[in-house]
Amino acid sequence: MSLSQTLKNKNYHIYFSNYFTSTNLMITLLKDGISACWTIRKDRKGLTKNQGKDKDMKMGGNEYRTSNDGIRYLKWVDKKPIHFLSNFHDPSDLSEVERRQKDGSLKTIACPQMSKDYNAHMGCLDKSDQMKSFYEITRKSRKWWHCLLWHFIDVTLVNSFIIFKLLNPDKDLKSKEFRLLVVDELIGLNCQKKRGRPYSNNPKTPASKKIKTPESIRTSGQKHLPGVYEGLYQNCEFCSTKNNRLRSQFYCITCNVTLCIKSKKNCFAEYHK
Repeated sequence: MSLSQTLKNKNYHIYFSNYFTSTNLMITLLKDGISACWTIRKDRKGLTKNQGKDKDMKMGGNEYRTSNDGIRYLKWVDKKPIHFLSNFHDPSDLSEVERRQKDGSLKTIACPQMSKDYNAHMGCLDKSDQMKSFYEITRKSRKWWHCLLWHFIDVTLVNSFIIFKLLNPDKDLKSKEFRLLVVDELIGLNCQKKRGRPYSNNPKTPASKKIKTPESIRTSGQKHLPGVYEGLYQNCEFCSTKNNRLRSQFYCITCNVTLCIKSKKNCFAEYHK
């Protein structure tokens, strides 16, 4: 209610998910002059008990009720029943949508306008849930507060990534790369460490995993000076691939990665841009 105080009597339509939905909230928003539409859980308190059985309804079928307070309830069957509440839609308004069948063909079914409007305007919340689900850390636990803590950590990372992209539009950084950089910062990989030449009796092999230098170190203002392996050549971090092994005797003493320094190819300079 506090978030919607500035929207009163300004002809706004708001949409949100079933986590917040209740009939009392819908009635209150209607009295404040705010149009709202959302999905609702079928067992939510205040819903009509006079509902048809799900198994008796086919895809595209729907049923609706209208309360004395002007609240409209709609149940529409897509691949499974979906329940809606609205305080401004006409539940009898129908349109059409296409759904792909098991044999690959498209079938046109009836779709209430309430559902189409909801799907058209719920993109931001759905995208937020989608971004959170890619690399979420949520795990099952017997302690309820663990789930709450992990949820807020995931939400914080998604929000931080969005803010980072807004402040740095020129950086093409993926969500996974951003999370890895956050981990590097939290465990202190950007701290100054004594870096030296690797032991000659333990060289890297082509099958070994390449060192991933955090961006905060690789593009920092620190002095990146080249060092030379003594009688040892290793795969170049910048240009060497699985199918084309390119080796060099030079490495960066700050990043501790092998890089080519040649007259026609300077991976050392390109790697630190």
